Amino acid sequence: MLLNDISGEAREGEILAILGPSGSGKSTLIDALANRISKESLGGSVTLNGETLKSGVVKKISAYVMQDDLLYPTLTVEETLMFSAEFRLPRSLSKEKKMERVRTVMDELGLNDAAKTIIGDEGRRGISGGERRRVSIGVGIYNS
Repeated sequence: MLLNDISGEAREGEILAILGPSGSGKSTLIDALANRISKESLGGSVTLNGETLKSGVVKKISAYVMQDDLLYPTLTVEETLMFSAEFRLPRSLSKEKKMERVRTVMDELGLNDAAKTIIGDEGRRGISGGERRRVSIGVGIYNS
């Protein structure tokens, strides 16, 4: 059994951190909460405001950001978020509305100063590690 007798609480408007040593089950817990583990392997329930969540609801109210991001190093922060918006937001949404969403996400994640900076990689200087992580979160936001 990988996880046993797990409980916790997340409050609105607060940031939640799951901490523990390597191998303690942090990623397994997140995978279980995100429905990335087969139902046959899991037991228990996840509740929101006292109501049991169905699996489809979790995907609507959250985003799963991989530990290793997959960002294009030659695109800027703004281009990366717009690229994601083009594929993940409804086709019926105009390009202007999508750009509006991109600007809102950049503002909420504190990425405005880095908007025109390339993502970069080991061969090209780009945004910082923290900014890179926030861009990955921004890309994930369009899933909701």
